[in-house]
Amino acid sequence: MRGITHDITERKEAELALAERDTQLALAGKTALVGAYAVDINTGRVQLSPGCAAIHGFPEGTAEIRRDDWRAGVHPDDLARLEGLFSQAFAEQRPEYRADYRIVRFGGEVRWIESRAFISYNGDGYAERVVGVNIDATERKRAETALEESDARYRALYHDNPSMYFTVDAAGTVLSVNDFGAQQLGYTPAELVGQSVMQVIHEDEREVARQHLASCAENPARIARTELRKVRRDGSILWVSEVARAVRHLGGQTVLLVVCEDITGLKRAEQHQRLLIAELDHRVKNVLATVVVVARDSSEHSFSRVDFIKTLDRRIRAMADTHDLLSRNRWQEVSLADLVRRELAPYATTGNIVVEGPYVGLPAAATQAMAMVLHELATNAAKHGALSTPQGRVSVRWDRRSNCGAQAALRLEWREYGGPAVNPPAQPGYGTSVIRDLIPYELDGRVELEFRADGVCCTIEIEVESDSGHLAGGPTAESPLP
Repeated sequence: MRGITHDITERKEAELALAERDTQLALAGKTALVGAYAVDINTGRVQLSPGCAAIHGFPEGTAEIRRDDWRAGVHPDDLARLEGLFSQAFAEQRPEYRADYRIVRFGGEVRWIESRAFISYNGDGYAERVVGVNIDATERKRAETALEESDARYRALYHDNPSMYFTVDAAGTVLSVNDFGAQQLGYTPAELVGQSVMQVIHEDEREVARQHLASCAENPARIARTELRKVRRDGSILWVSEVARAVRHLGGQTVLLVVCEDITGLKRAEQHQRLLIAELDHRVKNVLATVVVVARDSSEHSFSRVDFIKTLDRRIRAMADTHDLLSRNRWQEVSLADLVRRELAPYATTGNIVVEGPYVGLPAAATQAMAMVLHELATNAAKHGALSTPQGRVSVRWDRRSNCGAQAALRLEWREYGGPAVNPPAQPGYGTSVIRDLIPYELDGRVELEFRADGVCCTIEIEVESDSGHLAGGPTAESPLP
């Protein structure tokens, strides 16, 4: 026997080292979820590295699969898009491609794959082989999704929120402002960033704002609240409720988050309420003063306690009716026709009263004065004049005359017919005094009261603002009360 012996120690050591490196590479691929693959386009066979098999969830030791096996593991919602990408790359003879898609592993687990590959073509331009690397990108995709959701929450909270958000430093320099806040003030965010926040604060409120920010900067855990006025670009005023807090320190710099809510409507409502309360106080005082005068004069012209109580009750009820009419009209204008009909309604029979004139809207002060005068005229007519007999008639007519200015003259005539003969009173009573004196005193108007033998005639002239709508409309037809 003859032979030759060769020392193959180095080769065996090299093979062992290569095997160890292959094992290490496979282990690294499985651990890092990175794997290689190669696709034979003609046969449809796919060669897999251990790492690639592990990513896709194939059994341990799987080194080759059919392309249909790979397709079966692709998420149904991504398969058509992915194969379209392959077809387009092959048609354009691209040397490489990159794709992200989902796979569904055994048990229903969904994983994201990032695939990068090179394509080889034959002499006719047809794709023959694809060699690439698959990376499990599930955690990256989850992080991206979480970041997108966080960005969406940030946009919803900061940019899309219908509140004004500012971040400012301790000196009041604007570091950022959301779109809504800038738009509310008539600016773009870029125009406010870098500027002092004091430029959008009313000059009377700036010291309050400085103290507000300083309080926040000195006490980071404290939430400071205040209300102040801001000034829009066009000069209009915006009331805001402001909440501020120090949110972080960067390089020793204090950063404050300021959130503002528009309370302009609330402030206007509060101001309107104060005006209403003041107006109510004023009107109550006037009513009480009028009641005192009515009571005193009724007492002076009454013959007995019963007569005094009846007279006072009647006059206070008339005042209350006028108050009710004004209240129903929200203390705006009251129709003169409604006022006349309301005062004469208790005495109306078929055809004994005629009311005629254009629409006239009386303001509150004129309504109260006119109501008291009409009440006294109607009461006197019912007790002593035309409304005291079935044959008597009362006509109330008015017209208006423009003075070619802000004022228009209203002329009303009260005329009684068919009643008993009229004798002028020897001494004017309270009712006569009200008729003659109240209109000149309250409305600076003119009253002419005549006790004619055939019936009382009273002419009233007052001026009302013509541009406020208190005198408007055309004449109405003659309107007898039923």
